[in-house]
Amino acid sequence: MKHRFLIGGLSVALTVAIAPAQNCVGNQDMFGTFVFSASRGFFTAPLPEPGPGEPVPVFSATAVGQLVKNASGNGPFAVAGRIVADGTGNLVTGPPDATVLSTRAGSYQVNPDCTVTMTIVDGYTQNVLGDVVARTSVTYQGVLRDRNNEASLAQTSQGGGSVIHLARPFLADSCRDSSLSGQYGVWAAGGQVIETVTESGTQVSLMPFSLAARFSSEGLGKLELDLAGSASPMPKRQITGTYRVENDCTGTAKFILDGKTYNVSFVLVRGGVNLGQFSRAAMMLALTDPKMGVAGEAK
Repeated sequence: MKHRFLIGGLSVALTVAIAPAQNCVGNQDMFGTFVFSASRGFFTAPLPEPGPGEPVPVFSATAVGQLVKNASGNGPFAVAGRIVADGTGNLVTGPPDATVLSTRAGSYQVNPDCTVTMTIVDGYTQNVLGDVVARTSVTYQGVLRDRNNEASLAQTSQGGGSVIHLARPFLADSCRDSSLSGQYGVWAAGGQVIETVTESGTQVSLMPFSLAARFSSEGLGKLELDLAGSASPMPKRQITGTYRVENDCTGTAKFILDGKTYNVSFVLVRGGVNLGQFSRAAMMLALTDPKMGVAGEAK
């Protein structure tokens, strides 16, 4: 497409190339391993009371189980984990060290315009006989991004208000503590439930929470002050602590910041800074302490 502009009395013709929009064929456009971060930083409307005789849902302690449990509730939460799309519309998951993932985690549908619908269930919930007990599902709608390497979705089911972001893991497998190495800047934001005991009872309020800090790692499972951090004029922006990276690029950490300790669940993703030919991992993280709905990233 040509456009003609008049600049300083000169007519200049420019040829503008318009890139084609991202299009999709179907479920095969969402295929392979993804890591995710999901969160909600506020309260939604109260949930309806269960009807007489309705079974009580049971949730596993896995990342997918906690996602379904909290997203189907109405309070703040944040969680990070791994999920796999099989290219035909099924979602599966498994333990961090599993080479074959076979636990059902839901289904998805990719449309020609690259919009996506997704239903997530906790396939780990079984009784002593091996039967799956009553399960709750949560549904999301969103879009594929970055040529199908990422997806961002918003919750559409009961509870509502949560968002989930999926991205490719840093490595196909074999992530380890050394995958997190160097100096990182961290941001996170959301909400935190505060309970105050008064003479008239316990008052519950939701306060905004934000975090902006840095940490240094030598790839050995510790977050320590480096030379710059030790001499920083802003010591309350320096994170120390410990971390562990699992084989599937998920991980857990304890952030110690300004005298407080925060429990963190994270996933290592592509898209970190490039140092020559080396691409460093970035981190999507969730603060998983009770009554917190805080998510962010580190790069």
